[in-house]
Amino acid sequence: MKFSIIVPVYNVEDYVIKCLDSIYNQTYKNYEVIIVNDGSTDNSLAKVKEFCQKKKNFLVFNKTNGGLSDARNYGLKKISGDYLLFIDSDDYIEKDLLQKINEVVRQDKPDVLRLALNKIEDKEKVKIASTPFRLKKASEAIMTILKDPFVEAAWLYCFKKEFWLKHDFKFAKGRLHEDFGLIPLVLMKAETISCLNFAGYNYVIRANSLSTNKEKEWQKFIDYLYFFKNNLKKIDNCDNINMQCKKYLKSYYANGILSKVKTLDKDKLGKAKRLIKEAKVSNFLVADTLGRKLKKLMYKIKY
Repeated sequence: MKFSIIVPVYNVEDYVIKCLDSIYNQTYKNYEVIIVNDGSTDNSLAKVKEFCQKKKNFLVFNKTNGGLSDARNYGLKKISGDYLLFIDSDDYIEKDLLQKINEVVRQDKPDVLRLALNKIEDKEKVKIASTPFRLKKASEAIMTILKDPFVEAAWLYCFKKEFWLKHDFKFAKGRLHEDFGLIPLVLMKAETISCLNFAGYNYVIRANSLSTNKEKEWQKFIDYLYFFKNNLKKIDNCDNINMQCKKYLKSYYANGILSKVKTLDKDKLGKAKRLIKEAKVSNFLVADTLGRKLKKLMYKIKY
């Protein structure tokens, strides 16, 4: 089994070598690394090129800046493996991750494999395991996955290349939180999904990363709302998942928007509330328990 690993790079000169080194030191060796330098203005590209010298399975591509989605989509055109992974260039993986993945995909041959992670913040490592399950259909697997954090993180999955290309999945260029817009749709198209309950991905939280940039919170909210509106019909039209799963996916998107409001500055709250009310976001919240009924009522009153 050959793995294709896409690593987008943008101004991460202090982190990228640790990321690449963790891939190079994998115990499982049948893989290729597609490194896409997305117009870095620091020394990232020079460091990557130096590291990749004489490493034939580390392929470096340089392009003008287009954002994370554009870099990932670019990398997807270069893959030749059986399964596909995304690794962010400021994160790193455990040396046995590919070996563990290979053991599962050779046996189960799923369209999608869900992984587990370690969250690294201020050098403290916290294991965040996925709820374990074995080879399920999309509806049942999604209902299990929705119980866990990081549902939409592209780097927390391994995808069958044939499945990905068949559906021509692409990340939305120019949008933030592109994973939020795409990955749930990928999951609902999968015929089978498995889980690897091994924390082999190390997600590093750094103060100046895209995901923690407070100046972009309004744009993140707008993009969350865009994906919510854009994906409702796609969920309704998907015949691969049942009605209960559709309801919970819509609720997941609605909860994502409502959680983003908490990060906004006070001067943006009024406009955000109007947009949420216009989109009737709170109507899509699941209310199958007393706690969720009260939560939905609270949001309907507030928004």
